[in-house]
Amino acid sequence: MNRADLQSLAEARVEDARVLLANGRYAAAYYLCGYAVECGIKACVARQIVAGEYPPDRQYSNDLFSHDRDKLLVRAELVSALATERAKDSALRTNWDIVKEWSESTRYESKNQQDATRLLDAIADPDHGVLRWLRLHW
Repeated sequence: MNRADLQSLAEARVEDARVLLANGRYAAAYYLCGYAVECGIKACVARQIVAGEYPPDRQYSNDLFSHDRDKLLVRAELVSALATERAKDSALRTNWDIVKEWSESTRYESKNQQDATRLLDAIADPDHGVLRWLRLHW
């Protein structure tokens, strides 16, 4: 899987979430929204990887295969850029705070329409959305 694949997956998972939300599948829509962000961050990580370069340590590789958003942001070298942008853009800050509520374990939780809509809006907002910000870095 390469960077373009991850970018496409991020976009596709947002659209999949829209379809699920429109059809009353709120928990599934919520869950896929989180994966859209994860794929977007992994596309940013892929931008940092140099062909032919061996991973610096075992933990680096482990982090790439995790669902831990914070570890992925570190590996994408976006922690500082995100902090700066969150300080300047309160709407983006709010949207990232909503996204931070998602975790892989939410697949075991029941989510309602409001939960799914709120997360999808935080990700897909064309002006202050999390995916819009990630696109600037992938």
